Amino acid sequence: AKSVCVVLHGGGFIYGSPTLISRFSQRLSEELGQDVIALKYPLAPEQIYPSQLEYLVRALRKIRQLPADSAWREMKDGEGEILRDGVGGIGGHVNGKTTVGASYSSLHVVGVSAGANLALASCLLMRDLGDEPLPASLTLVGGPYSTC
Repeated sequence: AKSVCVVLHGGGFIYGSPTLISRFSQRLSEELGQDVIALKYPLAPEQIYPSQLEYLVRALRKIRQLPADSAWREMKDGEGEILRDGVGGIGGHVNGKTTVGASYSSLHVVGVSAGANLALASCLLMRDLGDEPLPASLTLVGGPYSTC
């Protein structure tokens, strides 16, 4: 089984979508040779905090806990963008329904800008809640967070 990389877009928590980082996601998929799922998460002010964090923890758990014997998972309309093996064969925005491989050995999380903040907060919350296993790696690209 291979690993999957989940990418969270930036946009100041108020705008943005997987389209904002589609080139970045495509390049990441090509360079790593693994699937990339660029998630779309609830935006403010329509959805107030902590709904984004709760949504992302649920999404990461769902992706991580897919049955090992399951060959496919269904992405619902608007959930995000999928890239397979750097090829983008299933790629582009999900319109209607499409599928993505589900037998992943590990989960990696990448956040860009506001997405970096949410990626870090999601992983810390998962740790605090005792979720196992935690994502194998966390990559933060810019963003409003601190090491204090």
